[in-house]
Amino acid sequence: MRDDAGRLLLWGWLQERRTVGSYDYAGCMSVPRLLHLDGDRLHQSPAPELLQLRRGEAWCACGTALSPDASLPLPGLVHGGRLDIELAPGRRGWRGGAVQLEVVFEALDPGSLAFSLTAPAARRIGGAIAQRPGQPLALRLLLDGSCLEVFTGTGEVLSTRVYRGSPAPGHAGPGVEFVALDGDALLERAAAYEMASIWPAASPDKGADHLAAQLGAELQLQQSAPAAAASAGRGAAVGAPGVSAAKGGSEFGAEEQI
Repeated sequence: MRDDAGRLLLWGWLQERRTVGSYDYAGCMSVPRLLHLDGDRLHQSPAPELLQLRRGEAWCACGTALSPDASLPLPGLVHGGRLDIELAPGRRGWRGGAVQLEVVFEALDPGSLAFSLTAPAARRIGGAIAQRPGQPLALRLLLDGSCLEVFTGTGEVLSTRVYRGSPAPGHAGPGVEFVALDGDALLERAAAYEMASIWPAASPDKGADHLAAQLGAELQLQQSAPAAAASAGRGAAVGAPGVSAAKGGSEFGAEEQI
C-alpha cells in the first residue's frame, strides 16, 4: 500500500514455527517496512516511525573484541521482551567471500551442552546478502516476543520466530549475548534499546500512543485493501538463498516467512 506521503509500505505475516496446540493465537504481523527498488533489487527497511518506540534505558558499546571463549552479554540495563538492537560488526579476521546472514536453531552439542554450529540437530535458515567489497556491515534486529526481524544495510530482511522461553532464576538480562565463532572478531558498535508497545493499553508512553494512532490508521487502510495483502505473499515461504519473487530480492531461506 502507499501512505499519504507516497511511500510504499508492506506488513509481512509471520507464521508459527511450533504446534499451535492450546495457544490462543497463531501467527502475527511484522513491523511495517518501506519498499523501494535499488536497480533491479527490492530493498526493504523498517519504517522510520519505529524509532519513536524506543524508550527507557539504552546500552551502547564500541570497539569490543569478541572471541569464541568470551561472549558479550546484553546487560540487565536493557530488558523486556521488546528490543531494538543495532550492530556494526568489524571485518577483523574476515577471510573474504560472500557474507552470510543466518539464524541457527537447535545448535546445542549433546555432549558439552554448549552452543555449536556443528551440533547434530542444528538447522539453519538464511543466505548470502548483497554486501559489496569494503562496504561496512550493518544489522538491525527487532525482537518482539518470539518475533525476530533482522534488517541488513543492503536491503535484505530475515524474519523468523525464536521461542526463547523464560529467563533463568536470578538472570536479570534479556538473554541475548554476542559471541564470535570460528575465530576472533571486532564489534565496532552495538546499541540496544527497549521498545514500547504500539498499543495504548500496554504502554503509557505518549510517543508510543501517537505512533499507535499513525500505524493503526495505516494498518486499517492495509486491512481494507485485500489486493495489497495478497501482493505481500502472506504466509508464503521463499525458496533458494538470495532469491525471491523480486529479482535478487529481500527475503531468503527455506523457512523464514515474508
